[in-house]
Amino acid sequence: MIRPFSARQLHLVAGDGMVEAFAVIGGHGRGPSVDVHLPTLRRRMRDLARHIRTVVFFDEPIPDGALVALIDDMVEEFTEATHDVLAVGVPVTEAVKWVEDGFILHDVDRSGLVTVRCPEVVRRDSLDEALAGVGDELWVNPTELVVAAGGSLRIFEPASRHPVT
Repeated sequence: MIRPFSARQLHLVAGDGMVEAFAVIGGHGRGPSVDVHLPTLRRRMRDLARHIRTVVFFDEPIPDGALVALIDDMVEEFTEATHDVLAVGVPVTEAVKWVEDGFILHDVDRSGLVTVRCPEVVRRDSLDEALAGVGDELWVNPTELVVAAGGSLRIFEPASRHPVT
């Protein structure tokens, strides 16, 4: 299920009201990120008001104040940038191997690797373009779709927005 929230419902300051947020509910996840039911996502995107330029995906049924504040900070940064996706990153904790032709060649240093987690802020037109190229999958990750279609991803770093003094 994808439950929509308008910028007004979330009391977002950033984004000039051109933001729609989607709570992805149902427990179908991909690591720390989310998979979205493709037919439902297509319907929700088709039903969006024309003025919506940014969509946000998060994995809580009803966002609390801390999540809304994080989304607001992310949307503020996103509207000033040229990226197609802005997402929170978490360090990769699993073993990572370099594989070619079905053979493990060597370990990969995980110290510089991150994986995407919610919230994920996505440029609407980039997601629309990415959805046009999707086949008959049942579950998709919006960030992965946009990046696979050539979109750019930036990792949001909350600490850089509010330095501790």
